[in-house]
Amino acid sequence: MWYRILKLSLLALVIFALSGCNKKAHYVYLLQHPDLIQSRLMTCQSEMNAERCINAQIVARVYNEYVSIERAHQQALMDNRDTMMQLQQQGFRAQNDEQQQVLNEFESAQMNIQEQFGQKIIAAQTQLVDLQNQLKQATDSQAKTKIKQQIAYQEKLIEVMYAMIIVNDGWI
Repeated sequence: MWYRILKLSLLALVIFALSGCNKKAHYVYLLQHPDLIQSRLMTCQSEMNAERCINAQIVARVYNEYVSIERAHQQALMDNRDTMMQLQQQGFRAQNDEQQQVLNEFESAQMNIQEQFGQKIIAAQTQLVDLQNQLKQATDSQAKTKIKQQIAYQEKLIEVMYAMIIVNDGWI
């Protein structure tokens, strides 16, 4: 467990160092500290800063979507809590068939979480491509402005989704 925390910390530090105050590093930080997301939402609303609010809303949206997927797959852990604790103490190396079955169920649940979140990323990317195509076909300047705003939102959404992957041990 400490190895995973150290690994995530080092990963976040490397990303931050390479990106120099990049927004993705900021998103990673917020996703690692979900308690800050709500305070950021309240702060930006009180300041009436539309850009900050959109960023905070996107981070909250991605975090909530991921957590809802994760909760749907927590049953594999809850049903076998004692065995999972034993496996954790053993470095996730099964000592018998029962432990191996529980470990397989856990790994399958993790894969399902990753697969479902990956599908959300693909859907967001598809929507971005559709918006870009709409922009190419748009002739009205108001329509172009609106589509550009939607594209900017979608790009931020995808960036935060990738940050969530980084937070969850870079499983892409």
